[in-house]
Amino acid sequence: MLLVVVCSQMGGRHGNHRAEQAVPSRGPNLGVEEEFCLVDPHTGRPALYNTEVIAAGRDLGITLRPEFSRCQIETATSIGTHIRDLRDQLCESRAVTADAATRTGCQLLAIGTPMSDPPPDAITYTPRYQAIAGHFGARAAGVICDCHVHVGVADHEQAVQVNNHLRPWLPTLLALTANSPIAAGSDTGYASWRYILFSHWPSAGPPPYLDSATDYDAAVAAMRESGAILDADMVY
Repeated sequence: MLLVVVCSQMGGRHGNHRAEQAVPSRGPNLGVEEEFCLVDPHTGRPALYNTEVIAAGRDLGITLRPEFSRCQIETATSIGTHIRDLRDQLCESRAVTADAATRTGCQLLAIGTPMSDPPPDAITYTPRYQAIAGHFGARAAGVICDCHVHVGVADHEQAVQVNNHLRPWLPTLLALTANSPIAAGSDTGYASWRYILFSHWPSAGPPPYLDSATDYDAAVAAMRESGAILDADMVY
């Protein structure tokens, strides 16, 4: 599933796996994050090796990040303005990340959800992820992988208005990116089971129409106060 993230600033979260340098902007800044599932090459079951794959990636010169489950890994491009440059980075990072996975005895899988669930103790050992799992309980079950396309715009107000204009296109984007019909070894009847799992989160789904950045900030504050999210990074 594709997530288009419109933001008023694009900072250090993105980084080329070869060099952490921003590209001078001549238009909207772009950056892409891709999440992959790690599986056993023989059984296809989730493999809880993201720490080992990150270490192998480091030896190969690529910076990888853990995701919510220990069977997930994330890559990121640098910030740029040209689609061609992003494509070249994505092709290289996929190949190198697949090599890092192979070196640890697992296989990289580009899919919205794995075909079987990992064991219950699969949450990555970071304070934030453990806090999210503890707060949301069964809602945090399952594994979902995304492709995030971050688009930088001039300011917070413009970001909110761009999001408003994107809302009618969300069903089309979902249809174009659906790639997860299987769960627990069976056909779910849905082209994107990932979207069904994703919708379990209180902050997931199409955003409301918002008149201004002030309205957006108020909505985020209300979700934090109610416990629907723990921090602003959970606004999906």
